[in-house]
Amino acid sequence: MDKMGSLNTDIEKYIQKNFINVSLTYPAYIANRNLYRALKQIAPKYAKGKLIDLGCGVKPYEKSFRPHIDEYFGVDLEATASSNYADLTCSDLFIDICDTNLKEEAFDTLLSTQVLEYIYNTKKYLSECYRLLTMGGVAIFTVPQTYEYHVKPYDYYRFMKFSLRKLFEEKGFEIIELFPLEGAYATV
Repeated sequence: MDKMGSLNTDIEKYIQKNFINVSLTYPAYIANRNLYRALKQIAPKYAKGKLIDLGCGVKPYEKSFRPHIDEYFGVDLEATASSNYADLTCSDLFIDICDTNLKEEAFDTLLSTQVLEYIYNTKKYLSECYRLLTMGGVAIFTVPQTYEYHVKPYDYYRFMKFSLRKLFEEKGFEIIELFPLEGAYATV
């Protein structure tokens, strides 16, 4: 097997272990399992055209979205992607996701999973997300509410549904659905 084939196998193993077949002993078992299931259900409903995944990491959700889109483009910040995923990082572009310099209205679908809590200037990030979407485009965000402190020192926020609604509406987003992925069991 060549180096690229070996890397793809390692990425697939990582995704399987941490997102698809998550062990009950994994600290984020409930969060990752519910997140993966929800995105798999949402993909056929909302994904279309060109998709940008901001904070893509190892692109764990690409297989769920690929059948519904034309193109999957991953963007991440090199420093955090490298420290979290090392050689497994799958980003197509390394750049500050708050200021990508990508063409305005270039994507029909925007995916941002478990990223907003790491963005100190959330309003700037949401403005960039809005700028990247085509008119009629759909943004899919997931945000943890109760989750252990991690990725030190870049874990800045936890949001309530009221603050999320206000932040997104202030930036021009129309909220189609806003629902929890976890409950009291996950909080405990």
